[in-house]
Amino acid sequence: MNEIYIDKTITLHTSNGEVYIELEDGTTLIFEGSELYRDLLHIVPMAKEAHEWNNARLEERWKELNKKQ
Repeated sequence: MNEIYIDKTITLHTSNGEVYIELEDGTTLIFEGSELYRDLLHIVPMAKEAHEWNNARLEERWKELNKKQ
């Protein structure tokens, strides 16, 4: 299985029933629109969970830094 890590996206657009996501390295991901729409039901909660996890880690780091001052 090949993996692509997406740190940032450059552009998002849609055309001909497809969703295009351009990455920093010039790679473009193309999704069939209806399939992506169905997957969003699962993607959005996973993204929310990952976002909350990252925020909790950042909060811990800030607390550690503040203790050292």
